[in-house]
Formats: sequence, structure tokens, C-alpha cells
Amino acid sequence: MRGLRVKWLVVFAVVATASLTATPSLAVVTELVPWSLDSGGLSGGGLTATATLSMERVRISGRRRSQTPWGLGAVNYVAGATVYAYGRSPGTLDVDLIPAGPNNTYGSGSGFKSYVQFWNDPANYVAIGLIYDPAASPMCAAGGRGVTLMIEGSSSLVSPGPIGGYWNNVCLSGAGHHFKFQWTANTISVTLDDPDNSPNPQPLVYPITMNAPSITFMGGARLPGDSVTVLFQNIVFSASAVPDPPFPVTVPSGPPYVRFRAPIQVTGTGSGYNAYAHISDVSTTTTTASGNAMSVGIQADTGDPNSLGAPFFTLQRVIDGAFDFRMVKPADNNPHVIELAWWASPVSVAVFYADGVPIASFGMPLTPRLIFAVDAGARLNGDSVSADFTSAGSQIGVTAKFPTSANPACVPGNCGLNGSWNTTPSQVCPTGSCFGLTAIQLNPPAQQAGMFTIGGTVSGIPPGGDWHSHPVYAPAVIAQLWFGQ
Repeated sequence: MRGLRVKWLVVFAVVATASLTATPSLAVVTELVPWSLDSGGLSGGGLTATATLSMERVRISGRRRSQTPWGLGAVNYVAGATVYAYGRSPGTLDVDLIPAGPNNTYGSGSGFKSYVQFWNDPANYVAIGLIYDPAASPMCAAGGRGVTLMIEGSSSLVSPGPIGGYWNNVCLSGAGHHFKFQWTANTISVTLDDPDNSPNPQPLVYPITMNAPSITFMGGARLPGDSVTVLFQNIVFSASAVPDPPFPVTVPSGPPYVRFRAPIQVTGTGSGYNAYAHISDVSTTTTTASGNAMSVGIQADTGDPNSLGAPFFTLQRVIDGAFDFRMVKPADNNPHVIELAWWASPVSVAVFYADGVPIASFGMPLTPRLIFAVDAGARLNGDSVSADFTSAGSQIGVTAKFPTSANPACVPGNCGLNGSWNTTPSQVCPTGSCFGLTAIQLNPPAQQAGMFTIGGTVSGIPPGGDWHSHPVYAPAVIAQLWFGQ
């Protein structure tokens, strides 16, 4: 770009964690809301819960502060993350429950548990997971390594009501355990790891009303000072299980600071490919990147436990150097119009539109001057990508439109683009190489309505590397006009 040379800010690649078992079919994630009933809540220094933007991982951790032992108070003083609205039936859920404490422990002290709770109504609920409690797991020595299966609940379809129990003749160890849940309107079942190596026939099946379950990933500790430290990861729901829509979307009032819109059609071969529209920020006084950035587009990744290589509308975000992502909803290889609208501080919210429909909103702090880009990449040597940013529907080329002067965030002199789009690898690719990929502007020197093709076959990644470890993409980049510069 003329007048400003900027090193490409962020390597955008979805990081997928290894799953204990393969997920058999295309699935989804959904919004998870963290909470804590321990003394002080989420910020009280006791038990707490966090969920990643991807909603594929929940962490429960902390040392219990509340004084009343579990089972004796009005609540159990646990922490968790709950699907934002009631789910649907039938459904499935796969999840890995991983010990995250020292030496692969699930917790410490006199008792701790981590589980998935399905709550349909006051008479129909069940909590299924892992527990250490001398009464429930007498085979497990103190120290936090060993746990046993816990199933606690109630059903209106069973008399007198309580259901469940414990594998009190087994102590489970290892680096984690995989749970598969299946439910209908009147039954729920669970399979833990290998059903051939368990003390009871699996799956374990329970009659229970489960037509609209509230689903929570939860952890608790027995006494003050006891701790729990676990990860629920590779969370995979069937599409039929989650609320519709799977994510709540909030569009702020008033015009955004900028609307960045691009026609996009992307295909590829091999293990993964993607194409994105990107906004990042730089200091208002220097060309040093701040570390904050966001991208929206379409990605296919065979390593992702939800998409399993199918194209998904995907958003990616970096705040203070921390990367996260979300596979929002299934996409395809047809032309689409994607848009990234951003509302400046104090709102600091971005909205992702696909074909004119808002499909995701998320917090995003940026400090203009802004950098805009379109890019495409592929996962491994030999993988290919072909991305077309020319036209889709009524959208011709890539546009970055700032609001009118009615928006006070738009200061005269900085609401436009500067210079021309830059596709020179030595200036826009972090290593000076785009690993065999090329970005071409078809209509230079156009600023607005720039038309691009980006693609090629990946080569030159060092042995053992991929798009997680190297910036395997080619971009076209342009800067915001900044007081006429």
C-alpha cells in the first residue's frame, strides 16, 4: 500500500485440539454462558468457569470459598457454563473431560466432581460425570488422580423418582475420558470410553422426560479449600440438540464505524482451505501493530471436531495477542457476500453478516487507524485453495464504507481508504513468502470495489508444519485514510 508499510498482523489458523474419539458426523457448537454460585461469583476468587469464543472448550477451576458442604445448602456452590437457551430433542453430545490440575488431577481435597447436567424440569434432571468422594469412590486413594463415574438425578418416569448411582467398585485414571450422550423426549443414555472395558453394560440408559433440556458443563468441590480443575473440550452437539439459532446475535443501534464487505467464493483440495475478510488496528502515531484483529469468512478444516472438513462460516479474533475462533454455521462452495461491521468504543462490538443476515456478534476492541485485507490460505504442503473476491449477488468487489458525518466516531479526513491495495509478498506476508499462494488484483489501482483472486498450491512449509505453525496465506492489504495520509 502506498504511504504505509505494515507487517501482516496475525496468522489466522483454527487450532483444533486432539479428540479422544472421532466424532461420527457433522455437528455444531452453541453459546455457553459461564457462571458461579460459589461465594463472590465469577470474580470472587473461588470456583469459576470460562468458555472460549469457539465454544468447544469450558474450563472449571478454583478453590471453594463457600462454607456450607455440598448437599447441605440451598445450592451446591458449583461453577459452570450453560447453553444460553433450552436445547431440543432428540440430540447428541460428545465431550472429552480432561484433568487440568497438577500431575493430571481433577481436583484436590476431600471431594470434587465435574459433570454435564441435563435439567428438563424440577422432576426430570440428571448429572453425569466424574467424582472423587470417599463414600462414592472408596476404591480411589486421596490425592486427586482417581475418580469414578457419577450419575445423579430424578425422573418422573421412574418410581419413586431418583435415578443413577456410582461405579463405586472402579477407580478411573488416565489423561481424560470421553462421554457420549444421546437423548430423546423420554430417555437419555451415556457411553463412557470403551464400553467393553466397564463394570456395567453400556450404554447406560435411563427413562426420563428430556424434551427441552437445559445443558450445563459443571464442576464443584465438597468443602471450603477443596478444589476442582478440569477441561470440557471438543464439545460437539448434533444440530438437532441446540437452540435455534445456536448463537444469540445483538446488532448495536446506530451506524457502525465501518462496514467491510466482500464477495467471496472459495474451494480447495486437501486437508483444509479458507478465505477471509480481515480488519486489524495500528497505533494512531506509529505503524506498530497493536495485536488486535478479526476476520470473518469461510473455512474447511479436517482437523476441526465439528466441521470435519466441511466448509463453515467462521470468525477469528485476536485480543492482546490471544487468538480464538468460532465455527458459526455450515457454509458451502457457492458465491456469498460476507460483511464485517464494527461499532467503535464504547460499544466495541463487531457483527458478522452472511448474505445480508447477521449470524454472529462479538466484542472487539480496536483503535483506529484500521488495516483491511482479504486473504486465502490452505493447511498443508500440497493442499490448494482458489478464492474469488469479484462479485456475488449485487456486491461488486471489496468495499470498506465508513458512515456519514452523522456518526461522531467518523472524523473528517479519516473515513476512507489510503493509497492502493498491496499484494507484494515481501511486504504483506510475515515471512516474505506466501508459501506458493498468490494474491492478484484484477482492477488496480481501484480502492473501493477492488476485485481479487487468491490461490495456488501450498509449498515450502518446513517438515511437520501447517497453517497453525506458519502464516500459510496470501493477502491483499490496504490502510484506512488517516487525516489525509
